Amino acid sequence: MGGSTAASVLNLNDNATQVKLTQGTLQVRVRALPPDQSVEVDTPNLAFVPREPGDYRLDVRPTAAPPP
Repeated sequence: MGGSTAASVLNLNDNATQVKLTQGTLQVRVRALPPDQSVEVDTPNLAFVPREPGDYRLDVRPTAAPPP
């Protein structure tokens, strides 16, 4: 997470990981995605759900405005 990142865990159990990212940078590493488990990162503009293992980076501007 970056220094100005605002994130919170919404759900964390054996079947789901759900994080809310309201501003800043979040890097997520998904090592495996069994059929009965889900990963989701909610931002002001979208809900990101990786469909395969990998490294992902999400950036959210403080105002959630699109870049110029």
